[in-house]
Amino acid sequence: MIRFDQRGHGRSGGKRTFYSNVNEIVEDLDAVINFTKEHYKGNIYLIGHSMGGYGSVLYSTKNPGKINGLIISGAVTRYNQKTFGDIDDTIDRNKYINYEIGEGVCSDTFELEKYRLDALTEKKVSYGLIYTVLEGVKDVVENAQYFDDNILILHGKDDGLVHYSDSLDFYKNISSSKKELHIYDGLQHEIFNERKKNKEIFSEIANWINNDLT
Repeated sequence: MIRFDQRGHGRSGGKRTFYSNVNEIVEDLDAVINFTKEHYKGNIYLIGHSMGGYGSVLYSTKNPGKINGLIISGAVTRYNQKTFGDIDDTIDRNKYINYEIGEGVCSDTFELEKYRLDALTEKKVSYGLIYTVLEGVKDVVENAQYFDDNILILHGKDDGLVHYSDSLDFYKNISSSKKELHIYDGLQHEIFNERKKNKEIFSEIANWINNDLT
């Protein structure tokens, strides 16, 4: 398994939480996938959570058939929950707004406190990132009927950052012959950190991949 932080996030370099255009997240992911293909044999599956899920879907939208399948969690594929309100697209991409985590992130208080104390958790977000995500979502919506990669879609029903209807709409609109949608009652945005359920979720992911390989 290969993991990486998005540019401008976590331990990766780059201007913090900033994208100058919608292609950068796709190009970054393409570089990781090409590296993986050069150094490892076998099938390639993308697992992306939240913005990582958005990036994975956008990548497959623009590069159909390049990977073997996707698993996405709490992914922004629509803008049904206006996390950043109604966006004024005349504001400079280089400007930042404060962005503190709110309700609906994780019902596990221990994990939530770790999240709050993590120095790598960004407290501000650029308009460049916001514009880029919305531009990418537009691409995903407009091309949903052409999306046909194998995909497992996961979402917490009580997600307070990305409404689960994003995943419902995406699931209904895509043309994948192999697609599954799991909506989890009582879980919030960080389903992989919900200790009451995450082992079951990890098993579902492993089973889905194993079934896809057979």
